[in-house]
Amino acid sequence: METLHTAFSIAGPLVTLIGVAVSVLGTYLLTKKYHPWKPGDYFRHLADSPFFAMVLLRKKRDQVPGESPSQPGRPSESERKLEELRIYARAGEANKERGTVSLVGIDLIFIGFVLQGIGAVFSLADVAWTHL
Repeated sequence: METLHTAFSIAGPLVTLIGVAVSVLGTYLLTKKYHPWKPGDYFRHLADSPFFAMVLLRKKRDQVPGESPSQPGRPSESERKLEELRIYARAGEANKERGTVSLVGIDLIFIGFVLQGIGAVFSLADVAWTHL
């Protein structure tokens, strides 16, 4: 019986992490058309994504928290980021979508979610075994 408990203790987090990795790969494949950059540039873009989101959620002329207002003739940081995002979007439009890659991406996302659910069930079984 203790072996089964150990198996649940290890399998829960392990299967969940595998599910997360599969979902991340699926999301990457699904959105690959929109990645017009090299890997190093992609990580820089990821680091900027929270700022992009904050800028997009506000009106263009609103001040973004922590940013000084734009001066005449000089765009603000948010205006520069919006333009950078527009350039990325235009470059992404140049990439032709490969439907088969996108479809595999969708399938992997689904499989990843199922694996995460199975991992959660194993973790719940482990907790129930330990505390009930």
